[in-house]
Amino acid sequence: TGDRTRPADLAQLRDREFDLVVDTCGYVPADVGLATDAVRTEHYVFVSTVNAFPGWPEQADYHAGGVHEGSPDATRADVPDGMDEGGAYGWLKVGCELAVRRAFGDDRCTVLRAGCVVGPNDSAVGRLPWWIDRVARGGEVLVPGRPDDAIALIDARDLAQFALARAPGVFEAGGPHGRD
Repeated sequence: TGDRTRPADLAQLRDREFDLVVDTCGYVPADVGLATDAVRTEHYVFVSTVNAFPGWPEQADYHAGGVHEGSPDATRADVPDGMDEGGAYGWLKVGCELAVRRAFGDDRCTVLRAGCVVGPNDSAVGRLPWWIDRVARGGEVLVPGRPDDAIALIDARDLAQFALARAPGVFEAGGPHGRD
């Protein structure tokens, strides 16, 4: 147990080697870099976000504009001026992706750009259960977006299974995009 921003905590990892590291909570590239420098592993999986794309979710083809130009050494103070919270989040996460790829090379890491992750213990975050409970109460519900907007969810267990497969590369992991 430790804090990735504290050198003494990271020192606990120096004499250990892991088959696989799955990082689900890296938000600041400089902090992720400290952790990747400290850990020895055959493969590193980093759970990023679909917010890596500046056009998401407003643009139908949000891939067209590419991803944010994050920095693998950035701190929160380095976020470009004028970015809203979602943009800053995506910019920092791309920097984290770059820190992981720099440390392990593209053949020894997996980056999963997840969308809305749901599954058992979802009440810890509460996003999806809150909406389900609210709709179940009935009446008018004010929701973001338009009524015909698609939503793609991925079950945490599916995301974990993919992470354990150790497929090298960068993958968008947002769940199925079909409409019924």
